Amino acid sequence: MIHVSAWTKISILFLLVGLFSACNSNLESATLQLMDSSEALWQADPVSTYSIVVEVDRPSDRRRNFITVEKGQVVQATVSYWNAESKQWDTPYDLNQEQAFPFTVPGLFDMVRGEIRGSGRGDIRVQLSGDPPFPRLIVLGPVLLNGQPVGGTEATVIVDEFEPAAP
Repeated sequence: MIHVSAWTKISILFLLVGLFSACNSNLESATLQLMDSSEALWQADPVSTYSIVVEVDRPSDRRRNFITVEKGQVVQATVSYWNAESKQWDTPYDLNQEQAFPFTVPGLFDMVRGEIRGSGRGDIRVQLSGDPPFPRLIVLGPVLLNGQPVGGTEATVIVDEFEPAAP
């Protein structure tokens, strides 16, 4: 069995994020100004009724959030966790409003801003797309402690589906 140090794993992660960034020119460093200006565009012409599927991948778990928003309010929300043993999604369970909010479009903007303000991460990247634009992909590098990356703290948040309601 090959032993790989935590530092090597983190280096590989940064290399993969770098390669992914190079392949995806729309992925850019997240700033408060970028989030605020993009959310202002969203708020100027918001989609108030939609369904959204947001997947969160972390080293410790993988989950899919299914959210339905009507007139700006969450009306249905569930989460399913990936079962690595059975290689399928477990049975979904309901989320309350507070648990569901981070996976709404306004919640995604807030998530990125919160990470910028207080996560201690050295690298936060975002891909904005749509009309109006919103975060479709969020790449959260590891938290830094005394300037060193803490393994297992990185995450990727991906909007797998966004379906506005028919007018």
